[in-house]
Amino acid sequence: MTNKKTQLPKEGIYFEMTDDQYFALPAFSRSFSETVLFDLQEARHILDNPIEATPAMDLGTAIHSAILEPKKFRELYVKKPHASDCEYEGKKILYTVEDLKPLLALYGIKKSTKNKLQLLTELRPFIDPDLYVVWDDVMMSFEFETAAKGKKILEFRDFETIRGIQKNINEDNGAKQIFQGGYPEVTIVWKDPVTGVLCKCRLDYLRSDAIGEVKSFAVKNKKSTLEKVVNREIVVNRYNLQFAVYFDALEIIIDRINAGHAEIFGNVDGGYLKELLSSNIKKSYMVFTRNQAPYQVQIRAIEKKAGGTGSINGYFSVAQDLWREALGIYSQALLSGVWRGPNFSVLQDEDVPGVMYQ
Repeated sequence: MTNKKTQLPKEGIYFEMTDDQYFALPAFSRSFSETVLFDLQEARHILDNPIEATPAMDLGTAIHSAILEPKKFRELYVKKPHASDCEYEGKKILYTVEDLKPLLALYGIKKSTKNKLQLLTELRPFIDPDLYVVWDDVMMSFEFETAAKGKKILEFRDFETIRGIQKNINEDNGAKQIFQGGYPEVTIVWKDPVTGVLCKCRLDYLRSDAIGEVKSFAVKNKKSTLEKVVNREIVVNRYNLQFAVYFDALEIIIDRINAGHAEIFGNVDGGYLKELLSSNIKKSYMVFTRNQAPYQVQIRAIEKKAGGTGSINGYFSVAQDLWREALGIYSQALLSGVWRGPNFSVLQDEDVPGVMYQ
């Protein structure tokens, strides 16, 4: 973040920045703005103790890679071996000592106090590879090869989920077109013109005329419709705030690039770049993919202005206000060095949800 003394990145659009480079940028982001709005002390804690990726976050990253950069996905990820793989079809998988017992009895090898490794050593001359698979051997070979090639491992269930999502995206022309004709994982770095705070954001996909985002979700119950579940995802996760930041970032940075105050970084097609910089107003789409079978796809268009009226949509103006509020709180904390918000107030009736009285 910008409170640390370090070399600040130049303002501009970065087309070839890696995930690690992006996360290391000392700049204010939409995700961090939510922490600032939640609690300043929490924000300070996260600055000093960066959050480590969770399994759910890792799966989300893999889904993004599979949809946005399929070639990179194939190069980087590998599925963990599973008994259902075709190469093991018709063979007996030897997982545990219990699985070895029939063979031990057949060849007169006494178990006594021997461990599995010792038993396997004695059994190996009798194990027919056309009939049996020693799972320890499979995993040892897999882990050695994976480590040597620097690949990331996907559990069988996660791999099947990603494959189902890919299939549905590719069969949905509307979703597929959102991620064509542009560039994936595009980073924008800009200075907020009001506070001077250096900001950053990372767009899943940037066409010359539109922004595309991938969002995965799970359905916990089916008491509503799929459409309403997806709309609730937008509210709960404040995706309107995310797009307000994206709109803000693109409007500012395109104007600054055209004025010669910011730059383009990375190799980009000249025709695409000319179209991108010709207007700072872009369409925006969210492609929601369910991470449970049958992996439904839902698309939502995000618009800054209400159709035909010229006025700003309520969900957009609320998000803009939240972003400006977070920037103000953060910039003040940087200046004052005080990372604690108010912690005392008198409880009022309106502070307690009405449902508690029902």
